[in-house]
Amino acid sequence: TGSVVSADDPVYRAGIEGPLKVIADEFYGLQSRLLYPDIWVVRPITEPQRRGSQQWHRDPEDVPILKAFYYPDGVEPDQGPLEYDLIDRIVTLAAPPQTVAFFDASHLHRGGYCTGRPRISACWGWVTPASIYPSTFSVAA
Repeated sequence: TGSVVSADDPVYRAGIEGPLKVIADEFYGLQSRLLYPDIWVVRPITEPQRRGSQQWHRDPEDVPILKAFYYPDGVEPDQGPLEYDLIDRIVTLAAPPQTVAFFDASHLHRGGYCTGRPRISACWGWVTPASIYPSTFSVAA
């Protein structure tokens, strides 16, 4: 596994209990498993070139795979918001402060590149217990 989180880390706790976990469990119709809790800070770049998750992709960990982003400061168009393909149109997730956005990452999506102020988000991913992908974190003893 990757990162080590403290058992009392608020981002980790939000992913395993409370409203976010309830939504994840209801989405799957069973007890979901937290794949990862994380905080992302995306800094502005001067020469935008899409790479990695900034290219159109589907996450492979499960079908479906529920992800949530919490944007404490919101997301403006120049901060590289998430883009999601709804088949008949592309949705860009510019959002006001304090927004929590859920989406199925097994559908086509991409992150944008930031040219404005840094984009800050807390992020979670949940899978079914049957997913063969391990959690990307461990909890400190």
